[in-house]
Amino acid sequence: MTDYKLEILEAASGFILNTRNEALFQVKDDGYNWRDNLMTLFGGKIEKGENSTDAFQREIVEEIGPNLITGIVYLFEHPLVDQHKNLKVIRTGTIHMHCARFEGDPSDISIKEGAGFAFVSERNLDRFPIVPHNLEAVRTSCARTLRVALAPR
Repeated sequence: MTDYKLEILEAASGFILNTRNEALFQVKDDGYNWRDNLMTLFGGKIEKGENSTDAFQREIVEEIGPNLITGIVYLFEHPLVDQHKNLKVIRTGTIHMHCARFEGDPSDISIKEGAGFAFVSERNLDRFPIVPHNLEAVRTSCARTLRVALAPR
């Protein structure tokens, strides 16, 4: 049996929906350490002293730019189990899922990590190479719940 290093982490991620309720996904670079050439939700590790909502906001600013999302709502915790394809590392822990509304024009997005982005509708999820634990979280979330949580007030 091969020995693997186990990394335990808490992460913040979420659904950023446009006005057509399409979710924003990041396309990982070819050669990215984890899940290269696949699509993933934006987010990252929760830093010491942060709560998950603050971490989600920080990650969004770092990854696509400031002032692009509004109305962050905490949704649920989702288990994370991810094995690196080349390194002997398994990550496990919890992803704290959020949702937010995308404000602005897609041309306002300035990708700082990854090879690109796409807004994907619920009916087109199976057409894209999405990271398995993100796809499971999307399916678990029930897009109807997201629409209710983000409905204009």
